[in-house]
Amino acid sequence: MAAVAGGIAEPRCQALDLSDAQRCVAQATAYDNLFCPFHAKQCFGLYMGYKRRNAELDALAANGPAHLRHSKVPLSSQAFEAIQSEEELQDVHGYLFSQLVLLGKVISARKLHHKALFLARDGLWSQGLP
Repeated sequence: MAAVAGGIAEPRCQALDLSDAQRCVAQATAYDNLFCPFHAKQCFGLYMGYKRRNAELDALAANGPAHLRHSKVPLSSQAFEAIQSEEELQDVHGYLFSQLVLLGKVISARKLHHKALFLARDGLWSQGLP
């Protein structure tokens, strides 16, 4: 049975509500008493989205334009002087733009995940919790 302090069940959920950034007042019963059932489900959903987007990034890198896949020069050092056609240039541009958009989504989701769910305790990723 959870103790009640000031009308709030203990242990208390560690998450912040995404709508108003206020700390959740529900009793924590999931993930070693870190989150209430609602925020545990939300945490898992954010985690799965993060994993899916990272898998998309890996697939994008594996299936990039031939010019980049076969180049011996790292992308950070590319001058793109070897590109011979407009079509090849559009392929490289489209690939890099897709990668930029996807990276932005990965970073934004990760920030949201940590801001809302892991303010009270750091390092949970290294403990194996989503």
